[in-house]
Amino acid sequence: MSVKFTVFTPTYNRAHSLHRVFKSLDAQTFRNFEWLIIDDGSSDNTIELIELYKSRANFSIRLFSQKNSHKFFCLIKGISLAVGEYFVPFDSDDECDYNTFERLDQVLNEYEIDTNDMIVGVCCLCKDQNHTLIGSKYPQNLRIFSHLELFHKYRLKGEKWGILKTKILRNYSFSKDFFNNGYIPEGILWGQLSVDGFKVLVLNETLRTYFVEENNSSIMNDSKNNYYKNSFGIVESAVFNLNNTIKYFFNSPFQYLLNNLLYFCFSRIRKISFRDQLKRLLWRPKLIYIMGTPFFYLYYRYKFKNK
Repeated sequence: MSVKFTVFTPTYNRAHSLHRVFKSLDAQTFRNFEWLIIDDGSSDNTIELIELYKSRANFSIRLFSQKNSHKFFCLIKGISLAVGEYFVPFDSDDECDYNTFERLDQVLNEYEIDTNDMIVGVCCLCKDQNHTLIGSKYPQNLRIFSHLELFHKYRLKGEKWGILKTKILRNYSFSKDFFNNGYIPEGILWGQLSVDGFKVLVLNETLRTYFVEENNSSIMNDSKNNYYKNSFGIVESAVFNLNNTIKYFFNSPFQYLLNNLLYFCFSRIRKISFRDQLKRLLWRPKLIYIMGTPFFYLYYRYKFKNK
């Protein structure tokens, strides 16, 4: 029998929280899944802990170890290693309800997702550790939307979660610049699916618990040492959004202008010339970018220049 779900967990020094994932998987009423783990160069007892889980589990656990290469590289490698029909990203500090996979499988069957080539998967809501909904609900329950449509046209807020067809994800590749190059937003991959016409069925049910850390920091408040380290991914994400969400400008103008600001500031941090910045933009995004440049420069001088 083929494996339905590959539950994928990239981990780096998270031995203290992996028990949440294991307990969630061990409690599932739907059992046709595997747990695929990539240890990204941990220096704690992650390896020993996973070996202990393997000895106790009645489901398949596969572990791969590598030198630290960052999460995006782990994601692409995980997709290549997955054997399940659906790929389920599951962070190393996540939890999910005991019937999560049973419910997702039920939706897949009811809406015949397996046989619809343009529906890439199913997405649901998340709650925090206090059982409070994170962000907003989907605009309609059990309807089909693209990722970019949800977050830019309907201004969907907060962490969301989903399962995606492995065979479709395998069609996407990235240059070596995307690997071991700091933080790379995963939205680049999810957004590219939208550009290529793929959509997801959305489910207004909270099936995943996302632990909100008390000290979450924003990109703009990052430390000086991390500005350049993470600048490549921020620039790539910003230019992707500028070129591919222009049609939603009037739906979410603030979000669009924020991407302009990120593109300007982190391009300067990477010492990308203004001419080269413009070369990457389509004509309509380019026009907005040029008009906003004086304001972006003033912000850059205020926020970054003296750090």
